[in-house]
Amino acid sequence: MTDPGFPDLVLVRAGRLVVVELKSESGRVTSAQLAWLSDLSSVPGLEIFLWRPSDWAKVQQTLARDPAVNS
Repeated sequence: MTDPGFPDLVLVRAGRLVVVELKSESGRVTSAQLAWLSDLSSVPGLEIFLWRPSDWAKVQQTLARDPAVNS
């Protein structure tokens, strides 16, 4: 069991650490989720995202990109 608000996904992708909160189009981000995303965003090298179904093209682009060309 994780702490309330901990992001839904923690992905290792080609030498990258990607942390993602997933929401429906109308889903609200809770204060606990915002606190986690804020705290994690201060960690160097982590990639932090909040994705909704309408972000699908961005999700694909983010996960496909070459880390050598990244950022």
